[in-house]
Amino acid sequence: MEAMNTANKGSIGMSPGPILIYGFGPYDEFERNITSDVIDALASLPGLTTITFETRFDRAMFERCLTACRPATIIGLGQHRHARKLRLERRAVNRKGNRGGPLTTIDPQGPAALAVNLHLPDRPFTTVAYDAGTYVCNFSMYVML
Repeated sequence: MEAMNTANKGSIGMSPGPILIYGFGPYDEFERNITSDVIDALASLPGLTTITFETRFDRAMFERCLTACRPATIIGLGQHRHARKLRLERRAVNRKGNRGGPLTTIDPQGPAALAVNLHLPDRPFTTVAYDAGTYVCNFSMYVML
């Protein structure tokens, strides 16, 4: 899970304004992605924009969403095959790739990493991670930051 506050950099908590929460559809051997179930459960709540993206490296797909929603706060949900707790990912890296494949740069002109600025409290059921990996969760996070 990654959370980004696109307004009021450095603030703690969510800023007033539109909130975008997104997840992903199935990928690899997973016929179901738990994040799409969470998105479905949240879809009827007022004040939220929810979307389930296809699990693919598509910069334009994420940028179109940002343009249409103009969110003040973004919370991205991802499924990690080995996680046993909710991961609060604090940083997206400028690299992408499929498992076992070659890594490529997301933005040749961009920094090596980007940090989120929405701080969620650490709880017994969460763990803080500083590496969002190299798959589509990291890609979406990097593009949307």
